[in-house]
Amino acid sequence: MSASISKNMKMFCVSCQRFLQRCNVRRFSDGRGYESTMKGWIRHMRKQKHVNFIQLNDGTGKPAAQIVTSPEICSKDVTEGSCITAYGKYQESIAQEQSVEFLAEEIKVHGPCNMQKYPFQPRKIHSHEHLRQFLHLRPKTALTSAVLRIRNTATMAVHKYFQENGYIFIHTPILSSNDCEGAGQLFTVKVSEKNDDDEKKPIPEFFTSPVFLTVSGQLHLEAVASGISKVYTFSPAFRAERSQTSNHLAEFYMIEAELSFTESLEDIMQVMEGLIKSLTREVMETSADDIRFVHRRNSASSDLLTAIDDMIEKEFIRLPYVEALSIVNKICESPELKAEVCNIKIKIHNEDSQMS
Repeated sequence: MSASISKNMKMFCVSCQRFLQRCNVRRFSDGRGYESTMKGWIRHMRKQKHVNFIQLNDGTGKPAAQIVTSPEICSKDVTEGSCITAYGKYQESIAQEQSVEFLAEEIKVHGPCNMQKYPFQPRKIHSHEHLRQFLHLRPKTALTSAVLRIRNTATMAVHKYFQENGYIFIHTPILSSNDCEGAGQLFTVKVSEKNDDDEKKPIPEFFTSPVFLTVSGQLHLEAVASGISKVYTFSPAFRAERSQTSNHLAEFYMIEAELSFTESLEDIMQVMEGLIKSLTREVMETSADDIRFVHRRNSASSDLLTAIDDMIEKEFIRLPYVEALSIVNKICESPELKAEVCNIKIKIHNEDSQMS
């Protein structure tokens, strides 16, 4: 009997520890005598006659923490969207969704939320177009915060892979006078300040030669690779193609690496395969909850996550470009694939052929 109680207490303590880490709780931090404090924004709130349930989230991870409190300590400003600090203690939960919950004895509101003007209504799934209209507020939503956490994990995974394999990170410049191999249209950098002395007098150029936002850090990496054999960068790149479609981005982050003393193309392909698998594995393990949430919201295929797991375990097939293009063409001819997808693939191939 005592062994069973000890085991249950141990499991409860482990659950409490995980709960504290997940909810960013600080113990005995305010001197008020409360065991813990929780800070964040109210994502959902369910009011009952004798008890209120609050889903609190501070953006550091899913799922949100559940706060249980009495209606008496909830002022009119304790609403969905408001920023609060809850003082109280954690306790074992009888609900099946979580093993631990937070019993709040006092709630302080730092920033109330006017739900009549707030653009994101609780328990409503908003479209991506609607979220883009409120860039300063969308990190509060479950979808955007999940995507940002996944991106953070992926970024750290990129650095982790290269660092563990002996590469040196190089900060390549954003402003450059180089058009890296004619990779794309350039954004030109010019002074935009007004000449206060004489508006008609031309403003002198800031740079002595034309300067652009970089389209790639490759040329700088190649120069560094002549003295440091394994280098990489993970930096923003800018392309001024006049296209407002999803096929082109004016700004994006690009991974580039240079490896000296390579014997064959196989050396480069091994690095690429290792990076893709390492990055994917890290994201699938570290951000598993966020991945599943985003997948449910955006993917119509239930087999996507299984396909990703298979990709990590299997070796990548190497084949010539001509053979790969032949396979793509055969797929495009199949009735299962929509004509629109085929046209996109052909268009991308034609653009690549023109650039090369």
